[in-house]
Amino acid sequence: MRVVNPEAKTTDLTGCVMPWSDNRPLFVRIEGRYFIPIFSSPGKLHAQMQQMQVQDYVIKQITDGNDFLAGLTEQGVPVALDPHRENGKVRFHLCVPP
Repeated sequence: MRVVNPEAKTTDLTGCVMPWSDNRPLFVRIEGRYFIPIFSSPGKLHAQMQQMQVQDYVIKQITDGNDFLAGLTEQGVPVALDPHRENGKVRFHLCVPP
């Protein structure tokens, strides 16, 4: 997998969804780095979980996107918005707090 210039994007993640497994966020590994994947819709989340062959997960909705992102940023945890494969490459927006 090759990452194509992840674009840093300031966005409010309120209402977005994320996969959880074993009572914690599910991480994805992209080119040796771990990210928390966030999706703008349940459909996008389901499609990517199916593509990655992940079956055991629940969906959590983010209720306060700014606080959520600020907390993860303070901990040094990167957040990838809508990660997906396109032409053999991984594309996503790298989320940064406002």
